[in-house]
Amino acid sequence: MIPRRDRKLNALIKAATPVAYRKGGVIYRQGEPSTLVLLVREGHARLTLPKSGADGGRIVGIAGPRELLGIEAVTLDVPRRYTAIAGSACTLIPL
Repeated sequence: MIPRRDRKLNALIKAATPVAYRKGGVIYRQGEPSTLVLLVREGHARLTLPKSGADGGRIVGIAGPRELLGIEAVTLDVPRRYTAIAGSACTLIPL
């Protein structure tokens, strides 16, 4: 038997529409409002702190399959702390 919380999560995942990003695509930017948590289904995303006046940024984390992006900002109801960029072609599930 699947635990109740897992059944609810599975139902959310099945109801969601996956979103695909190409390598280098911006998933969200630092400072944007936090409305969704994203589950990485395939590929990986880099979390960066942008450098002022320069391209790219310092990588502070990487999220791969079955990991969540944006949970901290949504939980605390604050703007995004990092910019998330597709480190490879990836598919995310908004929750």
